[in-house]
Amino acid sequence: MSPKDVGQERGVWVPRLATAAILSLPLLAGWALYGSQAPASVRTFRLVLTLAAMLVMGALLSVKQYRLDKELARANHDLREASVTDLLTGARNRRFLTTTIEADVQHALRAYSPNADARDKRNRDLIFYLIDADHFKEINDLYGHDLGDQLLVEISRRISSAIRHSDVLIRWGGEEFLVVSRYSNREDAATLAGRVLNAVGGELFELSGGRKVGRTCSIGWAVFPWFVLEPAAVDYGEILRLADCALYQAKKAGRNQAIGILPSSEEPVAGMATVVGGKVLNLTDNLPARTLITAGPRVPAADDSAEPPPRGKTVAAPQNA
Repeated sequence: MSPKDVGQERGVWVPRLATAAILSLPLLAGWALYGSQAPASVRTFRLVLTLAAMLVMGALLSVKQYRLDKELARANHDLREASVTDLLTGARNRRFLTTTIEADVQHALRAYSPNADARDKRNRDLIFYLIDADHFKEINDLYGHDLGDQLLVEISRRISSAIRHSDVLIRWGGEEFLVVSRYSNREDAATLAGRVLNAVGGELFELSGGRKVGRTCSIGWAVFPWFVLEPAAVDYGEILRLADCALYQAKKAGRNQAIGILPSSEEPVAGMATVVGGKVLNLTDNLPARTLITAGPRVPAADDSAEPPPRGKTVAAPQNA
């Protein structure tokens, strides 16, 4: 029998033996008090000793149960974390967004309600940033998927270093990430986008084997609530589609830049979209909006075939989403 088998067998019979000993203690106490011809002082001593043993065994069982409960709680916590975490990058996954987004949406809606506390007038927006690694397929084609995975981990780490602790980084799929910026201000949204651009593309990535590669990213972002005077008119799913639209525009315009889409009005305008049940539909197709463009850094790109767009400042330009 192997040592492992011996340990497992011991783990079975030791608790059983302890349970049998505890159950026998009341019998011993009865015998010590009534079933013995010993002097009264001896019987009293035996009774006290038996009761003390019962207390000690009960305390030991309580400690053991506490430890088991603590281990079980830790195991459940680890399982919950694993279920909402991307195994490769350590970022959150889509399931995490599904389980938490409703609370974030409701918080933003309450912050824009007429009865909101005056202290909540700032940092009450929810901003979605979709981030895509530029020309990522080239890394897999040139160096293989193992180095591609290393690069994804490093990109995730750099994005995490650029966002706030209250923001959430989610691996959206493949080489695409989503940042949900909570308790934010739409006027400052381009600033965070610029930080992410510089964090990802500001210097070369060092991979195993001494390889150094340069990679930039493209970002599309949009804000929730869309209409500040009617915050519930557009749901967050439509805002995510707007961010995806903006990401497509950023990639089409040359990559290594961020494009944000913002509403050009504070409330819905008649005829600009289909309204059903108080909700604006088909927003991405027919909503007039304005865009903010933030150019990324110019960096040495050892393996890039695409020239990054020229460095520039954040500019505003009217455009339909």
